[in-house]
Amino acid sequence: MKRVLLSVLLSVFLRVAFAQNTALTDGIICENGSNRRLANIKIVNKRTQSRTITNDIGEFKITANPGDTLELSNDLFETKEVITDDSHTAIAFLNKIIGLKEVVIKENSLKKDLTETQLIYRSKGVFYTGTPHYYYLFLKPMTFIYENFKSEVINARRFKKAAVRDLEGQEINMRFNERVVQNNTPLNDTQAGIFVIKYWPSIQQVRSWSDYDIVQYIKHSYEDFKKEGK
Repeated sequence: MKRVLLSVLLSVFLRVAFAQNTALTDGIICENGSNRRLANIKIVNKRTQSRTITNDIGEFKITANPGDTLELSNDLFETKEVITDDSHTAIAFLNKIIGLKEVVIKENSLKKDLTETQLIYRSKGVFYTGTPHYYYLFLKPMTFIYENFKSEVINARRFKKAAVRDLEGQEINMRFNERVVQNNTPLNDTQAGIFVIKYWPSIQQVRSWSDYDIVQYIKHSYEDFKKEGK
């Protein structure tokens, strides 16, 4: 009888203790840099898998114990994890990522710039052919490329190379850049810049790779990078 009573009391004690420890965590999520409150951010308690989303003013409530990990995610922002504490409050700032719409706008703008420059050559009666050469030319404005080549025929051919590589380089840079490298290695800004140049992949590689493949490529390349003592 005493054992039964002791078991009941212990069970009640544990339930009370758990109830006191578990409570609603209040939170606010803002955009990093602007402090704009973010709506429709998904919040998942990774321990319990309970979920919710932020309201129109960036606020949310979710049941969590101190030490639980909350995963914050949205298609337009980088995913972030927050550890809850005894205060049962959470404030997080998310970094915006380049969305598909922004990429399309930038790509269309670049194509328009290339087309306009090509029309200049055509108006001069210059025909051009060739394949891309220097990958880093995608960083240079088209006006700079035009002004730096003096011979019209050579200029037109080189422009064709730079124009094609410009678009391809931008496509590569969307998936293989310093930020992606630093997310998967302990490299600092300077080292990541050197790493990107040294291990710059081809357009064929990037188009055939999944996100997982890119991460594996970075990790394998990092092992080689360490051996060289960069």
